[in-house]
Amino acid sequence: MFWRPQEKKQIHIQFNQGFSILELMIVIAIIGLLAAWSYPHYIHTIQRTECRRGQLALQQIANRIERYATLHGSYLGANRENLHINALEQQTQYHYTIASLSAHHYTLLGTSQQKNSSTACQALSLEGGTKTMTQ
Repeated sequence: MFWRPQEKKQIHIQFNQGFSILELMIVIAIIGLLAAWSYPHYIHTIQRTECRRGQLALQQIANRIERYATLHGSYLGANRENLHINALEQQTQYHYTIASLSAHHYTLLGTSQQKNSSTACQALSLEGGTKTMTQ
């Protein structure tokens, strides 16, 4: 009796490759639900960010007017050119105007250039003496 090594049996397990159509449809449905939920939140966040940028730019213009008044003794004479308002408009989606200007008071307005922007931030204003901002 001779000892003979046992032959190794090769086991062939056949795996299905790929995904079934049902698995793909479930994944697509989940992605669709996530997109339907997240896209409106994303748009709202973008609109809120643009609104805050507009408010910040109005405050920067107010600071420039105050600096002008400190140097010249009055708000009169401050305009878009010497306050560099055009440069701020290029950074935001608002058009800024000096609505009223007197020796001791001013009113700034910011109007959104976006047609589909939030109605709360369509028009911004800032009063000179009180430093109050309204939307």
